[in-house]
Amino acid sequence: MPKSNRKEVKIEIAEFVEDTILEYLSRGESPVAGERKVFKSLSKEYKKIKSKVSGSSKPNMELFGDMLDDFESKADTGSSITFGLLKDASEKSKLKAENHNKWTSRALKTKVPKRRFIPKGEQGLRKEIMRDIEDIIESYVPEENDAD
Repeated sequence: MPKSNRKEVKIEIAEFVEDTILEYLSRGESPVAGERKVFKSLSKEYKKIKSKVSGSSKPNMELFGDMLDDFESKADTGSSITFGLLKDASEKSKLKAENHNKWTSRALKTKVPKRRFIPKGEQGLRKEIMRDIEDIIESYVPEENDAD
């Protein structure tokens, strides 16, 4: 890939990752490889509350929308992108994300169900998401005929 396109492709991938993760969550699915694809259903009690507050009874990580409003993906320096909660996200949003992703021993003790939407450690995103990222990269690689 030409150096001149690297920043552009990273920005496109970052936007794609953010949009795709939010799309998965809206369907009540985890975008993380190795995790249960469809999130466990809401309890009867919480389903009633959530339906009244948000109008949806799906496990889509959106009661008030504050946590997902604090979610972002961005192109970093070098060859990487990062995604997760904004550095200045509210403590409440950070705690919700910690509890759902089950990153800490404190989160493991909560009754909040595991609904991982950010990979941990060596985990990555689902194969289909990674294939789409590869397609984005490929679209920037000049064909051999173009190099002549």
